[in-house]
Amino acid sequence: MGLFSKKGAELGHQFSAAFKQQKYGIFFLWLRKISAAILINLVLLPSWFLSATASLVAQDVQFFRIGTDNTGTTFFPLGGVIAAAISNPAGSRSCDQGGSCGVPGLIAVAQTTRGSIANVEAVSSLQIESGLVQSDIALWAFQGSHLFSGKAALSNLRVIASLYQESLHIIVPADSTVNNISQLKGKRISLGEKDGGSYPTALVVLGSYNLDEKDFIASHSSLRQALEELRDGKIDAIFVVGGSPLPAIVDYTQTNSIRLLPIDGEGAAVLRQKYPFLGIEVIQEGSYRGVGNTVTIGISTLWVTNADIPDDVVYKITRALWITLAKKMVDANNPVVPKLRFETALNGIPIPIHPGAMKFYGELEKAKP
Repeated sequence: MGLFSKKGAELGHQFSAAFKQQKYGIFFLWLRKISAAILINLVLLPSWFLSATASLVAQDVQFFRIGTDNTGTTFFPLGGVIAAAISNPAGSRSCDQGGSCGVPGLIAVAQTTRGSIANVEAVSSLQIESGLVQSDIALWAFQGSHLFSGKAALSNLRVIASLYQESLHIIVPADSTVNNISQLKGKRISLGEKDGGSYPTALVVLGSYNLDEKDFIASHSSLRQALEELRDGKIDAIFVVGGSPLPAIVDYTQTNSIRLLPIDGEGAAVLRQKYPFLGIEVIQEGSYRGVGNTVTIGISTLWVTNADIPDDVVYKITRALWITLAKKMVDANNPVVPKLRFETALNGIPIPIHPGAMKFYGELEKAKP
């Protein structure tokens, strides 16, 4: 059977099947200890590979996935930061020695998805262990309201941490005649993909300015595709939620000029009265070339998991995340990192916190002088 013995091949098939069917416990995928007999059959592999494999078989390996979003969004690099912070593969140096402060034996993987809606559904249905989600989407999913109306409430969603506040960007070309949201009536607007987080938020904002879907022409493209359409004059505006600066918009503004529409006036007052969990946010001047300070709405970014994920596992990953960030053992060049602050880890959370995470926060509270 080539490099692998029959026993090794069977193990591979079992792992593959477990990965697809989610049979290994509650959402967790375990690589069981591999017998020495299997390793003997790997004689043709490089020595460095054999060394790494020997380290892995010394302990069980636990995989933990984090649903993010498309590339070009803030969720995508954020997922990578979290995965690096909580991972601690076999053979890593200890935290005290300047090595990994992650959970021993855990390998976290940031997984591209279609955004917040896809993430809450995947976490609730056990397809992935955790995901990054806008707070408004998390609330509506948990309640079975708004865009989740008529569906079963995803009441098994639980929060690990509130990570930072995102901003709603409403982008128009710099030479557009549109100066406020009300003037978008009759225009061609990209609202983001239908199972992403920007779409429902965009509808809520437009509704507060007395615009519904019959009042404009909606499209549902990814951010990068929408920016291309904006450049080519195929659409007039883009709604997108993300932490500023959004990489895709930064890239776009190197060669194209834009403006951001503010969320202000009577429509903003109606919006915040109806949805009090939405905050006030300012996209700072300099975030994008040629764009000044812009008042908009802020939406908390939550890292969510399922209520059935064991408390001890969630406790360990919560602890690992904040210890790693406190020690600044993360990519300092990543623009999202400065926004991850323990002081705001419990801010803007509209659904229950996982008991494992709450145990960690409670221990720190008790330890205060």
